Amino acid sequence: MASFVFIVGCGASSHHSSTPAAFAHGAPYAQLFESGAAWTYEVATLVRFAEADLAAENHEQPETRGTIEVRCSVTEVRELIGGVASQIACDGDPEAVGREPIIAGVWIASAAGVWRGDELPAAGSAVPTGDALLPPTPVAKHEAHQGEDDDGATSFDVAQKDGAWCETFVDASDYSLAETRCFDGGIASAHVEATGEPYRELTYTRK
Repeated sequence: MASFVFIVGCGASSHHSSTPAAFAHGAPYAQLFESGAAWTYEVATLVRFAEADLAAENHEQPETRGTIEVRCSVTEVRELIGGVASQIACDGDPEAVGREPIIAGVWIASAAGVWRGDELPAAGSAVPTGDALLPPTPVAKHEAHQGEDDDGATSFDVAQKDGAWCETFVDASDYSLAETRCFDGGIASAHVEATGEPYRELTYTRK
């Protein structure tokens, strides 16, 4: 099974505007629901092939590292019945690793907490259901689940680090995936890595 190293931390304060929606007010993710809120990230990228011949077949180096700048902003906020939703867009974002972009996309909050959405709900519609990544007042926790017939395992952790609340999801199947996001009002940092051929890793640090 692959081992994972999570690289998390807090960056400098971000630009934000407007008043956060009531369902996110005071929560460690409040800025995700402020229209016009914006953050700039330094993103470290890593692509590594386990076998040199596979890299050659794909016209790639066995290992490639890089650094790019990505700017993310809240482009739309919609009030819902029982919650709020927002759309975050990131300019210059690299190709997503894992299930979805680690920051860009739809975010939804209710009294239960914050989670990712598949699409932006219509304004005034009922808040869709979802499993909260963080509640408005987080507490440390660890959950682990074993797959059927030993077909991998998943875990979910919430922990406080350097003044931020971090949530980490790990799927230790044949194609292992690990995702971490740290919230301090906005998203201070994020990290995602996926095994396979090639191994890929992205680390976002807010500037």
